[in-house]
Amino acid sequence: MDLHSGQCVGYFDIPVDHVYGDSVILDYLASKRIATGDLVVVSPDVGGVARARCHFHHLHMRPAFMSSCMAM
Repeated sequence: MDLHSGQCVGYFDIPVDHVYGDSVILDYLASKRIATGDLVVVSPDVGGVARARCHFHHLHMRPAFMSSCMAM
């Protein structure tokens, strides 16, 4: 289970391990030989930007960044 954060392990009453699924997904996408212009990597928040950066480097994509502001 990808827990998003190692600290999430303490929320469960049963033993769990933080297992990353990124390598499986990235290897699958790389094997499909999809044109990098047809792929987009998006981070849901600032905390995921570093992980998104690793993904687009692994897939040999050019980076794209976007910022949003919530209206108050």
